Order: sequence, then C-alpha cells, then structure tokens
Amino acid sequence: MFEEDLKKLDEMVRVIRNEDTTLDDALKAYAEGMKTYESLRKVLEETKGKIEVSDGKDI
Repeated sequence: MFEEDLKKLDEMVRVIRNEDTTLDDALKAYAEGMKTYESLRKVLEETKGKIEVSDGKDI
C-alpha cells in the first residue's frame, strides 16, 4: 500500500506540473495529494517509532 500511495502522489505531482492541466484539476490533484502525503507521513512516523522501540535508542 505504501508503494501504491507513493506512485499515486507522484502522479498527482505530474498532473499539477503539466501546463495543460486546468486550475480546477490542479486544485483537485493538490487536495488529493495532500491527503495521500499525510497518509504516507503517518506510516513513516509509525515505522520510525517501531524502529526506535526495537533499537532502544533514537534515530
């Protein structure tokens, strides 16, 4: 799922950067991209916490 979300985020960046994209479509892609980004960030934070607990030290 992480990899799929990362690909989804990458696609949204391409949509936003495409000069043929309408403002409305760019705004929709941005909003969806922010949701996807937040989901990815949470996964990374949770994983970091597991690593810190496992190692018994900060990263």
